[in-house]
Amino acid sequence: MSLKQSDLKNFYGTEQHYYLPLFPQFHYTDGVRHVMLEGAAVWLVTDIFAFQQKPAIKKYRQRNYFQSWTLKTEPGEGMRQGVLTCEDGDYNELFRHEYTQTDFPLQEIELWLEHNVLLLPSEH
Repeated sequence: MSLKQSDLKNFYGTEQHYYLPLFPQFHYTDGVRHVMLEGAAVWLVTDIFAFQQKPAIKKYRQRNYFQSWTLKTEPGEGMRQGVLTCEDGDYNELFRHEYTQTDFPLQEIELWLEHNVLLLPSEH
């Protein structure tokens, strides 16, 4: 893994959209692909797409197209611990998931889901 926070600032727009076979209705950008590959974070994108079926998010999606997802990690015993939160565009928390173990290399990352496309904020 060689993901660094400074790498994320290099992504503006995207040249291609990608998708995971389990979730063909959702796409992700070049920047998110970089996070997945360099941060060994396929699990993060998979979780965000899977969590779209949670009742609070599903209800929110019926009338809104924007979600902000933030993963914050902190050292734990052995591995890091993390919290993934989903907020609407007004900083209201819609969903929270705690990870007792993660090897995600950054202390924090924010991803946006807009019109079924997951992207880095700089790619907006």
